[in-house]
Amino acid sequence: MNLKTLLILSIFVFTSATAWSAEKTADEQLKALSSGTDEEKIAACRYLGNDKKDETAINELINLLKATDNPKVAAAAAVALGYIKKGGASTKALKDKIMSENDSNVVYAALLALYNITVENKAVEDDTKAAVEYADTHHRQNEFVADALDKIKKKAGKK
Repeated sequence: MNLKTLLILSIFVFTSATAWSAEKTADEQLKALSSGTDEEKIAACRYLGNDKKDETAINELINLLKATDNPKVAAAAAVALGYIKKGGASTKALKDKIMSENDSNVVYAALLALYNITVENKAVEDDTKAAVEYADTHHRQNEFVADALDKIKKKAGKK
């Protein structure tokens, strides 16, 4: 597959997911997190987290983050939690994902979510500290993860 075909296909998939997302109500988006296809789950994460910042979706996003084996879905759920910026259960779920995940893209998304939560709450939760320590030991070799770690540490006053 050449680059032009891949680019056109990517644009089509993104446009289709965005169009599907725009047609659904918030309740339908919430249901999609547990029963939709992976593409529908990603679109629902984008809608509930990025667009609506819907705090009522936190438990479903956490359940999706814990249950999915698809790294793209996990990253989308992590990003949505980061956009909602609510600590506590979200922070714990993100820490747990970082500690159980091998995919650097998911770890990176979870770290950025923790960064957003830390900035919003102006405090570093214990679960964030544990996640950063774990990621620093096990995932720092990825340049994007290393950059996210450095940003969190700087924000926490550790640098």
